Amino acid sequence: DDNRGRGRKGDDPDYASGDDSDGDASVDDDQSVALRRINPSGKPPEAGIIVKVYVENFMCHKKMSVDLCSNINFINGQNGSGKSAVLAAIQICLGAGAARTNRAKSLQTLINHNGKATHAKIRVKLLNKGSDAFQHDTYGDYVTVERIIDRGGGGGYKLLDYQDKVRSKKKADLDAMLDLFNIQVENPVAVLDQEESKKFLMGKQEDKYAFFCKATELERIDRQYISTLDHVEDLEIQRGAMMKSLRPQAEVVQKLKGEWDECQKLDKIESKITKCRIHAAWALVNDQESADAAVMHKRDRIQEEHAKLEEKLRKHEENPPSEEAAQADDEKLKQLTDEANKAKEYKDELERELKQKKKPQQRLMTDVSQLKKELKRTEKNLKASKANLQEARDAFLNKKGSNESEKAKIVEKQKELEEAIEANEDKHKKYAKKLDEVVESYEAKTEDMEELEEGAKRLYGQMKDKEGLIKELNSQGGSTNLAVFGSKAPLLVKLVQRAMEKGAFKGQVYGPVGALLKMKAGKEKWAKLVEVAIQPLALSTFILDNEADMMVMKRLRKETQCRTHELPLLYMSPGPRYDVRALNVQGIETALSVLDVKKDIIFNFLCDNQRAERKGLAPSKSVSEDKLITMQNGKRVSQMDECYFAPSGDHWQLKNGNLSIRSNTRPLVSNIGKDTDAALKEARDEHKELEDEHRAKRTEIGTLKKTIAEEKKLWNQYNKSAKSLASDIQEQKEELRGLAEELEENAEDDEEEDNTELLKEVEEDEEKVSELKKEIEEKEAKIDEEAPEVEKLESKHEEEEVRNQKITAEIDEIIARIEEGASLRQNWKEKLEKGKRKLASMAVDLTAAEEEVNKLQSNVDSMIKVAKTLLWKEERLLKKKKRRMRAIQGHKKGDGSDDDDDDDDDDD
Repeated sequence: DDNRGRGRKGDDPDYASGDDSDGDASVDDDQSVALRRINPSGKPPEAGIIVKVYVENFMCHKKMSVDLCSNINFINGQNGSGKSAVLAAIQICLGAGAARTNRAKSLQTLINHNGKATHAKIRVKLLNKGSDAFQHDTYGDYVTVERIIDRGGGGGYKLLDYQDKVRSKKKADLDAMLDLFNIQVENPVAVLDQEESKKFLMGKQEDKYAFFCKATELERIDRQYISTLDHVEDLEIQRGAMMKSLRPQAEVVQKLKGEWDECQKLDKIESKITKCRIHAAWALVNDQESADAAVMHKRDRIQEEHAKLEEKLRKHEENPPSEEAAQADDEKLKQLTDEANKAKEYKDELERELKQKKKPQQRLMTDVSQLKKELKRTEKNLKASKANLQEARDAFLNKKGSNESEKAKIVEKQKELEEAIEANEDKHKKYAKKLDEVVESYEAKTEDMEELEEGAKRLYGQMKDKEGLIKELNSQGGSTNLAVFGSKAPLLVKLVQRAMEKGAFKGQVYGPVGALLKMKAGKEKWAKLVEVAIQPLALSTFILDNEADMMVMKRLRKETQCRTHELPLLYMSPGPRYDVRALNVQGIETALSVLDVKKDIIFNFLCDNQRAERKGLAPSKSVSEDKLITMQNGKRVSQMDECYFAPSGDHWQLKNGNLSIRSNTRPLVSNIGKDTDAALKEARDEHKELEDEHRAKRTEIGTLKKTIAEEKKLWNQYNKSAKSLASDIQEQKEELRGLAEELEENAEDDEEEDNTELLKEVEEDEEKVSELKKEIEEKEAKIDEEAPEVEKLESKHEEEEVRNQKITAEIDEIIARIEEGASLRQNWKEKLEKGKRKLASMAVDLTAAEEEVNKLQSNVDSMIKVAKTLLWKEERLLKKKKRRMRAIQGHKKGDGSDDDDDDDDDDD
């Protein structure tokens, strides 16, 4: 058997396609290669190769199995051993008739007669691999053909897969497989047995032609063609007769077919309607179950939150704030308050008394200052008069040349006295000048001390304000301090959040705008300026991106009792962030460039509403003008519409080349991007700075008071020295007056010198100087008399002020503790009440959720029942239609069946 393709002819005519042969075959290799179609070199055989032949009760074999190789197979044996039976088994199993084997005329005669076998079985196993495999998905790598030959004339074919499972019993499937594999068991060229080889070698011309017709299948085709023509002729006759008999029924059939088509359409429509109803019912069930699941989830969440809140409230009630420390602080505060009131009354009394004491002293000091100015002018006049008198005397002595020594001595003595008086007066002037400087310094330092005390009081008030702010921030917790953008802002934000949770808004609500802004890292120094550049009303604005939400927002705003211009509302359609050109000027920023804005709608609002990209920020006015303002065609132009500059937040505007400066009247604050913790830290830092500054002021006041006391002592010393010199000058003037009288007596006989007017002028000036000095001494004496009492009162006032400050500090500390305790107790009560209200509200919500779950579950059950009922009816109707169709088909076949059994399944 040449399993690689067609067989080749050898010495034995039975040598081909597995035929038995007793002899060997030799053939020329070149001729063999030329005649055979072999697989490519190295490619293994795949589909159509016979792998195994198995026979049972066939011819001389009771049971036999032959395994074949994939190429050439030689079968040898003695005559009658069953070699030809193997070839016959292959032919019979693969569809050949008994006559074709030249071993029998009928299949039954091929059954083994030695035993009592009633049938014979033949199996041929074929390889089924590669691209030419036959239905490989069904049969696998091997196909086994089985044929049963029964003595009674029965039997048949079976096609088995690689696991010997029956896959087909149709002869058509066998023919299709043999056609695919090109296996022709009745072709003498494919299977050349002894009889056919004899006819081919030694037969007549007619036999050879018959062999040719069989080998080329012309004989089979001719028989089939003649048979087909006869069959076609018979069919035409039958068709003509049937057409005549069926012509009357054709119209009825056509009509019934039309009606049947309509019924089929109606059935399809009804089926679609029923299916739609079922789908709709189950869709409702699905929707209701989804709603039920959402409500159950909500109920479970409320239950969990309810349990947590109950536990939290229980712990909260078990730990109330202590009252003992508060009572002790109240008692201490009452005691210190009484003490502080008494100390204040005493201090006020000292201040009034000190003020009354200082008034006459200050008036006297003013008078002394005026008198000293007058004294300076008079002494200047006296000096000039004396100079004139001396010139006259010198001229008289030179002219007369008197030899009277006594007169000369008197005159000389007068001159010495006058020089001494002049020297003492110069000293007195110096002391008076120093005294004036000390008085002036004393008055200036007194004014400075009053200013320092006023500044200390102002700082103390600012400290109190900061302490109040710290208490307020402590009570607010660690959230963002929304109150800086409006006192009603925290409440409105809470109401908006609740409305959001309930689904009252179709879009989003953004606000207040200031709470959504932050300073960029490294830009914090511009925080105060940017809050001046962006209006406070804009920072407190709430923005909506859906116009339909405006009515809801107005209602919430009304609930908070906002004033007309408080917390304004604005609708803006959402869109992409504007593309804003950056300002590339070193040292200059814009109100927009220093802000970190996360939301596009807020960014666009700052551009549209505030033109923040056109507002510059600068460290100073000069820098802003140098960097931003330039001259073009003799006209000033700028990259910015306006620019805000430090330190006070003033700004300039440039319109049509005209520059206008506007002052800022609002205090500089920094609230953008600041939470309560940051604000609290800043407030504490500022309070510490104020406290340090206040302490420094008090220290400076103490130092200044010591300086004033030292200058007062110096004033007393200069005053005493001036008084002593004034007394010496007075004595010297009296002596000079005596000498002048003596000189007049001695000069009666001499020609009198006409110096009367000059002497009179000198005497008047000296008398006036004496009176002024006397008056100054009297007033300074009065000042000195009152000074110890004033100093004593100032010392008492200072001691009382220190005492008051200590008491006030203790009171402030106790008040802070009391307020903190009160705030804690109030917060504790508020949290407790709020928790109870929330617990009650959650209980109501939980009950409502339970009721809603029960209601939804009931609806789901009823909807499932309806859906199942519809589905059951649809199934019953479908079964009924199937039975009717079977009845109709059976009636057409004439089996006499009807659809009476459908009556049992009619409508329920």
